Amino acid sequence: MKIKLFLLSMVVFMFSFSDSYAISSAAKRFNFDVKIAGQYMKRGDFSGCRAKINRAMTSYNKLDAGDRANILVSKNKKLMDKMNKTLIDKGFPVKNESKKAVKTINRSTKSGSRSSGGSVGKSSAAPKKVRVSIDRYARCIKNIERYYNEKWLSSALTELAKAEKVYAKIPEQYHNSGSLPENKKKFDDYYTKIKEIEAAQNKLRAERTKERETGYAFNAEISDIESFLMRLKEGKDNSFDGFLDNISGLVKVFDSQSVKADAFLKKYKSRLEAGKVGRRTSLTGPEIIDIITNRVKYRDAMINKAIDGELNYVISVQKNAVKDLTTKRMCSSYMLKKLKVADYKMAYDNVKKVIEYCKKTNVPLPKKRFDLIDSYKPKLLGLINSAAKKASFNKSVYSSTNASMKKSAVKAGAITGLDLIYVGLESGASWKIHKNAYGIPLYKTAVGAALYHKKGDNYYRAKVAVMRREYNGNGYDPVSSVSLKPKFKIYKK
Repeated sequence: MKIKLFLLSMVVFMFSFSDSYAISSAAKRFNFDVKIAGQYMKRGDFSGCRAKINRAMTSYNKLDAGDRANILVSKNKKLMDKMNKTLIDKGFPVKNESKKAVKTINRSTKSGSRSSGGSVGKSSAAPKKVRVSIDRYARCIKNIERYYNEKWLSSALTELAKAEKVYAKIPEQYHNSGSLPENKKKFDDYYTKIKEIEAAQNKLRAERTKERETGYAFNAEISDIESFLMRLKEGKDNSFDGFLDNISGLVKVFDSQSVKADAFLKKYKSRLEAGKVGRRTSLTGPEIIDIITNRVKYRDAMINKAIDGELNYVISVQKNAVKDLTTKRMCSSYMLKKLKVADYKMAYDNVKKVIEYCKKTNVPLPKKRFDLIDSYKPKLLGLINSAAKKASFNKSVYSSTNASMKKSAVKAGAITGLDLIYVGLESGASWKIHKNAYGIPLYKTAVGAALYHKKGDNYYRAKVAVMRREYNGNGYDPVSSVSLKPKFKIYKK
């Protein structure tokens, strides 16, 4: 009994299955057209959807009552009617032969029998190739819109090119078909916007490339003059402190570096004004402009400070000489030699150097400072003459003397043209022993005084004399040499 019931249920199932799925190829074509039309409707391609609905209407018109009674066909018929109504509302009405197909479908639906209406004519409808191109064009426009909103410029440009190619394939007589006019308008709008963005980006890219290349050239050229500018910055900041020898290199290259600096400023002035100097230099743009523009001023400021350094040294020598003569009656052969020069200031190399640099650079000569130096000559000569009248040398203080001392002192004085008057040690003077690293005596020294006279002087010169006795293994030899200190004390002749 159970087996019979099972077999009966299987027969009923097969019957219902065959009723649902055993349909003709025309019905399958209808179902497929409705499905594709639904996809076009979903993505907003109403022109493509209209073409598929028209085709579905034609297919449905050919179906017999059995196919129309099929569950899936009935369902798709309702869906087709709904989409057709939507298309009409959107401005995509049924045209030409398709209207006949709709009327036939409606009549056949009401009568419940198969309509004898003819198929949809294709004389006025766009060919399939054209409809495909219109659909592709619509997809391109959607992609362009999406890429534009998401700022994907390269993808948008690709879609623009693709859309242009697709549009070119559509014959002119179909340019007003379906959604094509609306999409062409969108295309033109997006084309203008996207091309403007592309042009702006290309311009920005070109500017960045130019900026990068300019930056490379700037760095190379600033490196060539940076040390020159940094030296001049010392003149700008008043931080230089030295002598003329310290700026000899700057003065030597000033003219050649100035040519480079002028060319650099002319080429990069706008960049410098904008403060674009990179990391190769510690100078700012305005500083570079100022240093190059006022380089002569800053160089001369450094030269003047160097001149001050040179002349201050000469003046300090004069002041020390005056102090020694006034307080100690001390003088030096170095000073006496300078005092014999007719143009006293020219006795000093520092002054000669100042004159040389002033000629090279057109810096004014410091005449007042030169006059000050010259004014020391009569003052020093007067102090020497005054000292020569004040005191006589006291030989009794240096009572210890002998022939070896005199012989060595004569020899030491003769080197500078001095005639020995007297030489000796203080009584009880101590001798300092000098040894090597092993503690073995080498020689010993003692400090005394030697009195000399130079032809033409109206005074005597007393010099500190360091006497030396060599060690011979058993004791010390007599005085073998006398070393004289450069300064001397003036005594009455």
